[in-house]
Amino acid sequence: MAADLGLVQAVRKIAFEICAVFALALLIVSAPRWGHSVHRYMEAVGIYLVAVCILGRTLCSMYITGHKSDRLIDIGPYSICRNPLYVFSLIGALGVGLMSGSIVISLLFGFVVWLVQRIVVSKEETFLLNKHGEAYRDYMNRVPRFWPDFSLWNSGDNIVVRTRGVLRTFADASLFLLAIPVMEVLEFLKETGSLPVLFELP
Repeated sequence: MAADLGLVQAVRKIAFEICAVFALALLIVSAPRWGHSVHRYMEAVGIYLVAVCILGRTLCSMYITGHKSDRLIDIGPYSICRNPLYVFSLIGALGVGLMSGSIVISLLFGFVVWLVQRIVVSKEETFLLNKHGEAYRDYMNRVPRFWPDFSLWNSGDNIVVRTRGVLRTFADASLFLLAIPVMEVLEFLKETGSLPVLFELP
């Protein structure tokens, strides 16, 4: 079962890489319909969401890194949502989309990330049910899958932090920041006419 879960995670990464290629192609041939000032505002909101993603994923990793398969984590972010890492990734995807200046692209990015994660989560839940039994079933009944319920927050008494794993998660999440120079370069090339704009998106 653990091997199957590893395969699911590998497929998830490949799916995201394929989606990233198609997303880049869409960004290259399209431009936002809004004016410059609206575009800049959306870009600022997008950067803010990416920052939330990076900090949120790092916080979650402090609780889950090194413990996901051997014991049930139901404190901290995991006390209000069963998959907070994925929720923050979704926030990051929406943020990257907003950096393009297009609400359509932002929603498209978010939908693709949500769809892939939903498939992965269903497999992970099967694995965790087999691993933890009724304890995980009770956890599923108490805590929402994605949408956080802040009234359930439980910080716990203490946590064991695996520093190397947390730093790795922070570094991985920080890759979202690469969207900033990519968007700026694409915008410059379009403004100078080096890249043809085939259509505009709201």
